[in-house]
Amino acid sequence: MFMAIKLKVIKAKKIINKMEEICREILMSITDYTTDEISSMLKIKPGTVLSRIHNCRKKLFRIHLNEAGNRIIENNFLKEYNN
Repeated sequence: MFMAIKLKVIKAKKIINKMEEICREILMSITDYTTDEISSMLKIKPGTVLSRIHNCRKKLFRIHLNEAGNRIIENNFLKEYNN
């Protein structure tokens, strides 16, 4: 169980590292800091922090779905090719 969670965290970090700087900053900060602390560090309003978190999570989810979809397509292609 722990290994599966660790692998998901590693995968999420790899995806986050591919994202634009704004999203990297926000998504890597939310586990260690409160909204107010991030707001203070980035010198933006707390509402802006929440908005960016929301938007960046949506982007992260889309990237994840896209990569998962590509793996499914590749796996199906390999199955068909090998038959």
